[in-house]
Amino acid sequence: MKKDNVFLVEIGLKDNLSDAFGRDVMHSAHELGIPGIRSVRVTEVYRLTGDVTRDLARRIAEGLLFDPVSQRMKVRDRVPGVQGKTTIVVWYKKGVTDPVALTAQKGIRDLGIRKDISVSCGKKYECGGVLKKQDAETLARTVLANTLIQDFSILTSRSAK
Repeated sequence: MKKDNVFLVEIGLKDNLSDAFGRDVMHSAHELGIPGIRSVRVTEVYRLTGDVTRDLARRIAEGLLFDPVSQRMKVRDRVPGVQGKTTIVVWYKKGVTDPVALTAQKGIRDLGIRKDISVSCGKKYECGGVLKKQDAETLARTVLANTLIQDFSILTSRSAK
């Protein structure tokens, strides 16, 4: 029995471009009374599972998901924590229809790739500043995720107070 490979394609705005969605998240956090967030960067995350290699994941990203003029792209094995930041990752729950993922799967076939690859879509929020674990959970539950249809995880590279 063949084991499925999993690669994550992260696509976000280049660092020199303003992240309006990130600013909206930061503003919402401040409205909720969550202090200490100095910045938020939002990244689209595509989980490619199945008969996929790192090179094929990169080919899919470059041919379908990524605009090199305004975006940066990385192919990873997992979502890493970022030093000095709290990272919140939001995914659709298993069994929930993900229309962007369905469109991406059609696009993969349109690229001529006939391998068995499934796609899941998520968002990664990198919050700079001091964010307590409880505040990160509040932000995720009230602003970032619809917990009826989405799950979230919180990664920290340092202990939050």
